[in-house]
Amino acid sequence: MRKELLIVLVGVLVSLTGCVSIPQERLSPAIGSQELSDHVHFLAQPALKGRKPKTWESATARRYIKDRFEAYGLVPWLGTKGYEQSFGFGTNVIGVLPGSDPHLINEIVILSAHYDHVGKTKKGVLLGACDNASGVAALLEVAEKLSQLEKKPKRSICFASFDAEERMCLGAFAFTCREDYNDLKVSAIVNIDLLGRDFLDIVNNSLCVVGTDGYPNLQKQIIKTGANEGIKVLPFHSELIGPVGDHIAFISRERPVLFFSCGLYKDYHKPTDTADKLNYKQMKSTVLTISNSLLELANSEKIETKQQSDFENIGLKSTAYILDKLIEKRDVFDINEIDLEKVKRISDDLNDSLGQKLTKAKQVAKERKVLREVTDFLQNYDKVLAETGRGFIDISELYALDPEGFTNSFRETVKYFLKNKFSILFGIDYKYESEEKIANEDWAVTQTNDGQYFLGMMYKKLFIKVKKGFLKTDLSLESGFRGHFNNCKGSKEEIVDFCVMQIVGLNSPDTTNMPELAASLLEIQLRILNHLTTQYRNLSLEEIKDKHLRKKGFSSYEDWLVSLVDSNNPELAKGAIKFSKPSSDKIIDKLLTIIHNETVRADVREIAIRKLTGRRKMDVLMAISELLDSESLTRKKDYGLQFDEEFPLAEHPHILFFKKGIENWYNTEGKKHTIAKAAYDTLRKTTKKDFSRDKKAWRKWIKANVK
Repeated sequence: MRKELLIVLVGVLVSLTGCVSIPQERLSPAIGSQELSDHVHFLAQPALKGRKPKTWESATARRYIKDRFEAYGLVPWLGTKGYEQSFGFGTNVIGVLPGSDPHLINEIVILSAHYDHVGKTKKGVLLGACDNASGVAALLEVAEKLSQLEKKPKRSICFASFDAEERMCLGAFAFTCREDYNDLKVSAIVNIDLLGRDFLDIVNNSLCVVGTDGYPNLQKQIIKTGANEGIKVLPFHSELIGPVGDHIAFISRERPVLFFSCGLYKDYHKPTDTADKLNYKQMKSTVLTISNSLLELANSEKIETKQQSDFENIGLKSTAYILDKLIEKRDVFDINEIDLEKVKRISDDLNDSLGQKLTKAKQVAKERKVLREVTDFLQNYDKVLAETGRGFIDISELYALDPEGFTNSFRETVKYFLKNKFSILFGIDYKYESEEKIANEDWAVTQTNDGQYFLGMMYKKLFIKVKKGFLKTDLSLESGFRGHFNNCKGSKEEIVDFCVMQIVGLNSPDTTNMPELAASLLEIQLRILNHLTTQYRNLSLEEIKDKHLRKKGFSSYEDWLVSLVDSNNPELAKGAIKFSKPSSDKIIDKLLTIIHNETVRADVREIAIRKLTGRRKMDVLMAISELLDSESLTRKKDYGLQFDEEFPLAEHPHILFFKKGIENWYNTEGKKHTIAKAAYDTLRKTTKKDFSRDKKAWRKWIKANVK
């Protein structure tokens, strides 16, 4: 019986996997259009159903790649027995061509291209010919060519075909989480994703490259190599493109991380992305450009060091070239005469910028603005393409604020997945929050036109949330920044008060749940204090507190905080409430006075209300219940010092991004934050009861249950 069952199971496996015959590789030393076409047609055939991870079709694609790695004489990754590296959500295929120079053999250049795609969706089966059967085809042809060179490259080349790129680049990140992966040995990364199509279906014979900014010699070499092959290389800034490929897993230190792509096209992530639509002659030229660029990295005695200064406006030139093509081929997009004039004005303005010496930040901002405007002109052509392009631009703006921070944070998330070995059966609800030290550019103290002092300080926390439902395979990702501000505007004495309050409060055990951030805040506040006055230099924290209290005429820190709650400076009042401990009748009475004083700013009153959470006393709860019908807004633009015209960090990238994203929030979500909401939240959390905002019901329950 067992034997019969085994035969049946074997038969099932054969029927599932045997319907696709894998052709034998015939070695050829040259990169050819026909070979590229053969690879793409095999990987993007309907029988492979889009190569979704953890499917039989994915396994077939993997065998195809493995067979060729073996034929090329590549060796498995050091310390592994085979080419496959499973990581739970998929399987990477890794082959290595050892270097020929004994001094450089331990340095690695990675050439990567993901082999997975989305699979079956509501739209139909997404075959993924351009995305990314084309990239795998390029990788295989380059591996075949280099493996047959009489003189092999000096550095070792790792050919990595990653899985699960369409699922948040899990394969590439899982590779960097391996114990046998040493980031310090990786000298450069070249990633390929999307080849063989025209950018936006109009920019033919072109190849976009990301990551050459900071490497002027490498950039010139790639542009020249492309020109020799009849390809117009279009360099773009890394900050403009954002997290759109496996290369982002390797952005962790100063080394070339290049991304080659044809760019977006109409059939992107649609069932119509089929093998017959690729231009294989053009694709051959782009692959030769990539291959020669890879060889340059693998053979150079020393790879170029990244330079921090600004260079020629090369990204603006690439954007201007795209606009010229848009004007030239306006009929493709059905652009009317009015819109055509708009495009021409944008183009003229952009060309005027080419002669200006712009900082990198301003270049990227201008490129992003222009490309966002370009997506508006795609609406009549293809709304999905327009929305996709706009979505990528929006994500890139957030990602550009801290690429390494996002990369490292997501790597920590992937490590958590790998460690816990989640099964497809179980759901995932994972949250990660980083704590980042405050950099010098994140704070400043200036004087205003009227002689006041203005302290501006921001610190950010990166957060990542990942969810997966029970018996689901797809993951949902939410990530972003939470911006926090330690701002204060006032007299020099008030700023000193603010700093001392922060220094003493941050040293309290109650505020050190994130020790690195607390230590960073403490260090900066001490620097600011010493900048403002020499009275506290070389003193310990305890000595600073004692000296300041004596100067202010108070015997205890708590009494001094109580006095600051009444400050006419809202930032001082909010800080005093934050750091005070509502355990004494003195501070509770002060908070109760504050919450009912309508002349006090609503955001200060809100903090006072929430500070009373957990105080299960009748007088406190009755006082809070009186506020359940107060619609005073606690979140108003006027309350944020970061919107002040003289704010010291007005040009900080995070501040610019924050202001842009929150402008509309005050008129939508911001209006939900009222004194009544703060009172209701506090009552509900303190009593574990919920009578909505029914003041009468709350008062009745409080009288019956609270002393």
